[in-house]
Amino acid sequence: MASNKKLELLRKLARYGVLHRNEVRGYEDALAALLKREFVRPTHRDRKRYYELTSKALPLLESMREQLVGELKTNRELHPKSRVYKALLDDVRFVDPNNPNAQKFLFLNSLNLMQEVVPSRLLLSRERYYESQAL
Repeated sequence: MASNKKLELLRKLARYGVLHRNEVRGYEDALAALLKREFVRPTHRDRKRYYELTSKALPLLESMREQLVGELKTNRELHPKSRVYKALLDDVRFVDPNNPNAQKFLFLNSLNLMQEVVPSRLLLSRERYYESQAL
């Protein structure tokens, strides 16, 4: 059960690269394990506590990205008339970011799953998250 919690927490973190402490409630054991392995680090912004993915988590993130791409390709085969899945694989400029089918594939604050995970992408994702929180 604990490994499922770790994976759930990692998926939540992978959406933006960072989570507020309220968003990790219920995942204390999983968070402790990720902190111990240095995949996540605590940080403070504007007197609020956040948890950020670190560069040590990059191989895990790349693996998750590849899984999402596989799921996206399967969805495109199952729903050949869906413009969302086609656009997510071909050209994300034509995707409505508010579409619920597209939101499932949000990864590091982007819908572009074809781009490999690199440290600068993780950093940009975190900064965009903080900017959206007006910090």
